[in-house]
Amino acid sequence: MEKWLTVAEACQALDISERTLRRRLKEGKFETKRDGRCSYILVEVPEHSPAIGSQMPAINEQLVQQIQSENKYLRSELTATRQALADIQAELAEASQRAEESSKRSDTIILQMTQQLERANLQIEDFTRNQTVWQRVKAIFTSQPA
Repeated sequence: MEKWLTVAEACQALDISERTLRRRLKEGKFETKRDGRCSYILVEVPEHSPAIGSQMPAINEQLVQQIQSENKYLRSELTATRQALADIQAELAEASQRAEESSKRSDTIILQMTQQLERANLQIEDFTRNQTVWQRVKAIFTSQPA
């Protein structure tokens, strides 16, 4: 829709500088009219565009406040997410350490059980041989450790 706007309003609606607008006026790209000391320019303004003039600074201020509010919220969310990440990393390190200690304990138990099994096997071998007690004692003191 076409509207008659002042120079300042036309610059704002077209999003151009006053110098550019005056240059385009000299080139005859816009229709103008004068009403006393005020010049008006016929500008094509879309229907859905925001109101021209005094409402624009208020709208801009609202947008700035909304963006600042969202920025503050996102910063707090980022801080919370970073804290949660640090907590998870600490838990992971602790769990890893516990798993390593558990693995060491398991290895120690397996080693001890293996040694007990070897001793039991040696005792079984000794009893399966038909030897007297004195022959067994002699075998203990004369045997060379492997």
